[in-house]
Amino acid sequence: MNIDQVLKVFFISSIIILLIFFTLISSNKKFRDRVSIIKNNLVLIIYNKSKSHNEPDKILEWQKPGYYKLFENSDIKEEKELFTKFVISYQQGGSSYISLIDKKNKLIVNYEDLKDFLLIEYFDNKVLVFSNDNYLALYDLIEKEFILDKVMPVHHYGKIDINKEYLFFPDRQFIDLSKTKYLDGFKLHPSRECNVRAENVIKIDLSNFDYETIIDSEKIYKQIGILKNRNLSCDDPFHLNDVRPIYNQSKNKIFSGKYPHFVLSYNFPSMIVIVEAITSKVKGYFVDMGFLNQHSPRIYKNNMILFDNLGNIKNQYGRSRILLIDLNSNKMKTLLESSKNFSFFSVNRSLVDYQVDKNLNKIHLIVTSSAQGLFFTFNCDIPKFENCSFPKYILRKNDENLFNISIDSLFNAKIIE
Repeated sequence: MNIDQVLKVFFISSIIILLIFFTLISSNKKFRDRVSIIKNNLVLIIYNKSKSHNEPDKILEWQKPGYYKLFENSDIKEEKELFTKFVISYQQGGSSYISLIDKKNKLIVNYEDLKDFLLIEYFDNKVLVFSNDNYLALYDLIEKEFILDKVMPVHHYGKIDINKEYLFFPDRQFIDLSKTKYLDGFKLHPSRECNVRAENVIKIDLSNFDYETIIDSEKIYKQIGILKNRNLSCDDPFHLNDVRPIYNQSKNKIFSGKYPHFVLSYNFPSMIVIVEAITSKVKGYFVDMGFLNQHSPRIYKNNMILFDNLGNIKNQYGRSRILLIDLNSNKMKTLLESSKNFSFFSVNRSLVDYQVDKNLNKIHLIVTSSAQGLFFTFNCDIPKFENCSFPKYILRKNDENLFNISIDSLFNAKIIE
């Protein structure tokens, strides 16, 4: 057999193998569902849903591992009137970055010193940042230098106090249950030996980064009777994802007592707790209300606004939504959810904040949808949160105004002006 014949046989064999391969793909849904494609300008990615998200008995087709439609095809409008300058914290290619964006002047400032840091807070041309859940730093954006830094157990998200003297934040520590009575009285999931990730509230002095634990999550859980009949996650029973101090809020009885109070958001069991700081007494809690893996509860008068990551189970366009809870009646309503023209979905992290325009009697909801790399706003009429507008984006990944920035996910974004 000469060389030409060998090449001919090899070519024919390759064609046959490829035909068999593509036939298998087209007929094997399980294999096909794990392939990301781009079709008709819709960006599709894999969405793997774990059982920790309390799957219903009947799983919708889009909830299974497979394709999920991201924001890129949405009709969401660009925000040109508000919020043109901001600091963003984003992740790309396994690394973290912090940049200043000025869309009005088409200016971008990248901070090389802050690579692999995540943004906590912006104030007075400074940023509080952390890295790897164990390192905190204060950085001057003007001088481009670190003011303070310290190794300490920190996790997202938290807030500085009104006098800018302290940072209230979740800690992160690991405790071997074989050597402690930690979680005494609670049932732990028995699947494996436990090395508990404990997350309590710490108070950090911004002048020197000294810190102390001021709220113990175990004591909070023990005050909520319905939790004693549930199995806690062995390795992550207290996933505290947001700490928010509240000063001089409303006359609602839930805020009675001495200030400050803290609004705490726990991943398990998708619970929000309001605590009197000085006594660690639980003044109110919200659980089993339908939100799931929620983040960033924010108080406005007698209302609580929150980012619900996974609770909108039956919405085929995306499971995330922005919710409003009336603290007087405990009634909950949806302010924003996914629709045919607006895919809204972030499986983890994410934030919602607000600014009030008293002249127009409107509240601007400012949303960071982390997994989508999307920063957007919408507004509602107050005081009843009615006539909510269609969202307008401030920033999104693949935005033409991002110049040389490529974003996989958006951890945090802070408005400057």
